[in-house]
Amino acid sequence: MRKAEDSFSSEPDQTYFNHAAERRLYDEMEAVSDKITPLLKQGDYQAALQHLASLREAVDNFFDHVLVMHEDRTVRTNRLAFLQKVRNLFLQVADISQLSVLRDQ
Repeated sequence: MRKAEDSFSSEPDQTYFNHAAERRLYDEMEAVSDKITPLLKQGDYQAALQHLASLREAVDNFFDHVLVMHEDRTVRTNRLAFLQKVRNLFLQVADISQLSVLRDQ
């Protein structure tokens, strides 16, 4: 997403989902979001992280079957917005990218 030249909205437009993997990840992500919201309010980050981990197969499937940097600019920016939404869901629990930084210290 850092390399993307396009700006994109914070909410993807589901009408541009043209692959089953997009719909699957979106639906599963929404369900997980509903489950982790109360857990985060309670401070139960371990349980929230376990729910997020359940998205692994859908995320892998998405990246195996969906070309994010699609030639159609509208589709591309919508997919980038979607990935930003997925990223933000994970960031509610932890910045996973920082794990390697902590491990190296």
